[in-house]
Amino acid sequence: MLFTPYANPQPVFEVTAITMSEAPIYRNHLETPFTDHQEMPRLWQEALMYDRIRAMGIPICDLTYPQGGGALCLVMQLEPAADGQVADALLSAMGAFTNNKLVIAVDPDINIYDYRDVMYALSTRVDPARDVITVDHTRGWIFDPRARPEAGAGPQAESSRNPAVASRWGIDATKPVAYHSAERKAYERAWPLGWGDVRLEDYLS
Repeated sequence: MLFTPYANPQPVFEVTAITMSEAPIYRNHLETPFTDHQEMPRLWQEALMYDRIRAMGIPICDLTYPQGGGALCLVMQLEPAADGQVADALLSAMGAFTNNKLVIAVDPDINIYDYRDVMYALSTRVDPARDVITVDHTRGWIFDPRARPEAGAGPQAESSRNPAVASRWGIDATKPVAYHSAERKAYERAWPLGWGDVRLEDYLS
């Protein structure tokens, strides 16, 4: 049975053999909050999304499905060269997979693996009236509690939550592109002198 957040029958398989390495690496893969259960199955999606955005001619540095996002949130690290590229990347990612419910685009100076950095970008580089894209009535993911099952679409549509519809949103949390240099300068961070260069070890005896 699979509980996400309802019980749903899943295929049964028989194990005929189990092999083991001499130096195994054990992973925590439990269905509990904030473990890697949701992120691990997203690796193939990350690879496909990276190739898709790059094929569009949009400079992409990295992307990830962060812990705590329930596989519904994707953060992309982009370095756009022209206006419109971030919106294109957001729309492409939003439509790529049913679980891409929230897609956030940030700059290369934002660490996409650090919630503090992502929150900084969201707080200081987003104008909600201009930089947020919402699209209603898209394909919903069966594991999204907010997705609306399409009752009547099939004999088990309501119980399986497939198909379902939902809304999506994309957030442009990037700075203005390089040729808007005057406006872009206002988004530079103020770092303390010596930040990243001073080592505490140099001052300890």
